[in-house]
Amino acid sequence: MILFTNETKEFELVGIGCGPSNLSVASLLHNKPEITNIFFDQKPSFAWHDGMMLKNTSLQVSMFKDLVTLADPTNKFSFVSYLHHHGRLLQFLNSKFDQISRLEFADYLKWAAENNSNVCFNESVNSIDFNGEHFIINTSRRRVLGKHVVIGAGITPYVPQFVSDQLDCDTNFHIHEFAKRQRNFDGKKVVVVGGGQSGAEAVLELLNRTGNNAPREIIWLSRRENFFPIDDSPFTNDFFTPLIRTISLNKIQISVIVFLNAMYLLVTVSQSIHYEIFTNVFTSCDILSVLLCV
Repeated sequence: MILFTNETKEFELVGIGCGPSNLSVASLLHNKPEITNIFFDQKPSFAWHDGMMLKNTSLQVSMFKDLVTLADPTNKFSFVSYLHHHGRLLQFLNSKFDQISRLEFADYLKWAAENNSNVCFNESVNSIDFNGEHFIINTSRRRVLGKHVVIGAGITPYVPQFVSDQLDCDTNFHIHEFAKRQRNFDGKKVVVVGGGQSGAEAVLELLNRTGNNAPREIIWLSRRENFFPIDDSPFTNDFFTPLIRTISLNKIQISVIVFLNAMYLLVTVSQSIHYEIFTNVFTSCDILSVLLCV
């Protein structure tokens, strides 16, 4: 962690936000001291979808699509390095996991953030100005200058305006709060709105509840024509293979991954959760109603 000083330091690159996107940039630049950099985040520590870490949820992509491997396989912040650091690499290989749990990957991201001295948490950015030569970044602790600024502030949970007044964190709430609060759904009718991965995981979690905490009925709403699974076939993956572009930053050649059509991957549901939901309903009881709004 870089500590506060009264001196105004100049950096080649300043990052705003330390989520997975900017954390990837910070990790790739960590072993390039000639490209001075610093990253700020207002959160007290690294957090990635904390309220959506439901039991048995898994990552939808390969473990090699981590922070650094596709651009720099020898980087110290790879997922393989994380496993090696914790003495779990051989056990991980012997377990032959088909998928990585989201909790595991979140711990990996947190490990990368905590071991990067250029990543600063609990420090909000109050303003950004430009003097014609440098960006002037004022934070809650200091002022720094930067030749380049990379903004990765993330997104805010989307709630339609006609619903926002009804949110009460008890009976009506967004999925990002689901795992943070213990709610009793005993005998209740629960409606899940959204046909993407998050909605599917919420439905599956509700279906897996038993006893006094199981809902009486679940309605799953989506505006899509169907609940489309991710097309994980080789040719489709090849079509969405990112381009590797080489750019010059401070006269240093670095590789940048450019993802094409990334939104396609964000609006589909993993095949494994499709099968699990369907099997759960088929083998237990028919409490799930599906409504597709065409």
